[in-house]
Amino acid sequence: MADYERAQHSRADLPTPDFVLGHSSGQNSAMVLSGALPFDHAVRFAHQRGLLQDQACDAGSHGLLAVSGLGGAAVDRLAAAQRLVVANRNASDQFVLAGQLAAIASTTTVIEAAGGIAVRLRLAGAFHSEHFRRADEHTQPLIDALPIAGAFTPLIGNRSGQPIRDAQALRAELSMQYTRPVAWTNALQTTYDAGVRTFLVTGPGNAMAGLVRRFGRTVDETLRTIRLNAPPL
Repeated sequence: MADYERAQHSRADLPTPDFVLGHSSGQNSAMVLSGALPFDHAVRFAHQRGLLQDQACDAGSHGLLAVSGLGGAAVDRLAAAQRLVVANRNASDQFVLAGQLAAIASTTTVIEAAGGIAVRLRLAGAFHSEHFRRADEHTQPLIDALPIAGAFTPLIGNRSGQPIRDAQALRAELSMQYTRPVAWTNALQTTYDAGVRTFLVTGPGNAMAGLVRRFGRTVDETLRTIRLNAPPL
């Protein structure tokens, strides 16, 4: 939970957020930071859900392909033609496709010929697609048992891209989460429409800050991105 550790280390110097967002499994950290779920319960839930997902990661037959440099309409047509699904809509020109590895391999060639960039992700499953339906169904009892707080800082859902303000809505968001795509551009648009112009980014790497910057190029007002410092060793 590197996201949580970074945020906790910096929390004394930070304003109270208007919204909390987490991309895919980052939703676990977001639930803790929002006050929706205690840390220990979030860790246990992530572990138990991960065990169920591991069973859905069949050896070497499905995976994910990151695509950049092409627009949404072109990616939708390409995915349909190649029998893949759009698993993540991360930016106006950045997507992730999910499906069989054979289709991913042939799609890579098509994307590069069209002037795009395709990179196979080092994950052993077609996350955020129908391939994870059974794992999500088996996760439902875990979701039902979560001690979600009655009040918390609003989260922005991965599936809907809309604010989540109560326990019922959060359980609905978590249900079938990895069967449904991540609507990240919708989530960022929701925060922008609500007046958010500053994003505090936690966790390792630069991917999330990069997606905020990409989104910033599509809107009128300037967005500010602040990377939180890592906690001391």
